[in-house]
Amino acid sequence: MDKTGALCYPVKICSGFNNGRSFNKLLLNGDLTAIIYLVQASISKLGVAIATTAIVFGQVSTALLIDHFGLFGLREIPFTWWKLLGLIFLATGAKLMLN
Repeated sequence: MDKTGALCYPVKICSGFNNGRSFNKLLLNGDLTAIIYLVQASISKLGVAIATTAIVFGQVSTALLIDHFGLFGLREIPFTWWKLLGLIFLATGAKLMLN
């Protein structure tokens, strides 16, 4: 994390990240390859619309957790019933598309 509180890009070394030591950027290839493979596998099995909805649901859920607990040095934004309702609607829409 740099001084602005923003996350560092994985290939960029900034203050406080890895104690200023350099690292082999090729190690990030495995993560990127796994993500690409999982997205391609889910699209081929579920279809583009459902796979994209599942990805968005996962990202929104993770974002809500990061906001609620103030992870990565960000300010805490409390989890509300409205956010839960939105998450339920998103999950319900994904379920309806599976039928």
